[in-house]
Amino acid sequence: MKEPDSNKAACCLTTDKVWKECLITFGRKYKKPLDYITGAFGEIMFRNRILFHQGIVLHASAIEWEGQGILFCGPSGMGKTTQANLWKKHKGAGMINADRPALRIIGNTPYVYGTLWNGSSKEFKNRSMPLRAIVVLEQAVKNSVHSLDGREAARRLLPRSFLPYYQPEIMDLALCNLENIIALVPIYHLLCRPDNEAVELVYQCLI
Repeated sequence: MKEPDSNKAACCLTTDKVWKECLITFGRKYKKPLDYITGAFGEIMFRNRILFHQGIVLHASAIEWEGQGILFCGPSGMGKTTQANLWKKHKGAGMINADRPALRIIGNTPYVYGTLWNGSSKEFKNRSMPLRAIVVLEQAVKNSVHSLDGREAARRLLPRSFLPYYQPEIMDLALCNLENIIALVPIYHLLCRPDNEAVELVYQCLI
């Protein structure tokens, strides 16, 4: 990252191939190094290192409901936070992470984790729980929901995944982690309006 109006580096991140040892260096004039350790650089390090622990980070809103995690996934503006808030209102759910939760498989069980990186809402919790379902959102004039097979789930979740395009040698690892999560977690496609009926449709799939 360059200093304003200069070709000199304000800060620089270097790492080994498996993202286990990382070094951040700052120019002498840089006054807020912690911003990048907990911000952009920290997020990049986390996203890549978790790949070596059967994990991946998704662009999604994650909620806690009855001791289980539910993810609402979709492009920006599709209604992830809206659906999460509807579950908070109508089902007593709580927010885990409003924008970038982490997923990880431990002992053949998928878990969802809150992370520091949570978008503009700043809503997150430092906790984890088993992942019950992933709901892919699409706005519509009428509410409906159906299960996705593995191929269609992968097609819809790949664009929502933070993948290491800049490091092809670990891309296969990221894709394998996502494939394993899809195999273990029910994936639903929710065509929805911002109302309680959309909540009830998903709820009926989970009970």
